[in-house]
Amino acid sequence: MNIAGIFNELMEKHSNMIKFKTLLLQLFLGCSFLVFSKSQTNGNANVGENQAESGVFYQKNDNSKGYPVDPFDDTLFLVYNRIGVFSAESRAQAITKRIEMLSKDPLFRKDSLRICKSDFGLEIVYNTDFVVMSVTDSDGKKMGNTNFELAQKNLAIIQKAVLFHKENNLVTNWIKSLGILFLVLMGVFVIVFSFQKRFKKL
Repeated sequence: MNIAGIFNELMEKHSNMIKFKTLLLQLFLGCSFLVFSKSQTNGNANVGENQAESGVFYQKNDNSKGYPVDPFDDTLFLVYNRIGVFSAESRAQAITKRIEMLSKDPLFRKDSLRICKSDFGLEIVYNTDFVVMSVTDSDGKKMGNTNFELAQKNLAIIQKAVLFHKENNLVTNWIKSLGILFLVLMGVFVIVFSFQKRFKKL
């Protein structure tokens, strides 16, 4: 074998070696990238899981009980906090009764319900003097709102609930009114008929 052939063979082997090293380097970099990406993904997943677990843990440790405001056998919202000597349950019961009173007002207008400031925070008031409920800062924080935002939500809920209840009972009220009117007319007829009989006898 001549010198040129030996040189060419050596150069070919050297070239193959370089290609092999280059391939190994590419494989190493590729594997490193995959491992790094997977660790990043796992890290983000762990962070998300930890956040979710901490959220669940917070919710499970929130022992405050909500009491329903349900004037028409349908829960409108819940009351969680006390005000002074009034427990959350007492507040819910009082608000329920006041909403029921609103539904019995034949002249009820939803625009007569307003939000006013008070010593405790805010109040939902009907016709300037009838307090339906109070909304404190604690009430707002409990629901993730300001007390004004919560008062606005509860105001809208009360307005809709009262109007819906009155509309559903409109036919019933008409029937009752007609029944009462019929009884009154029958009573008048009986009285007049009795008087006529007596006068005829005379």
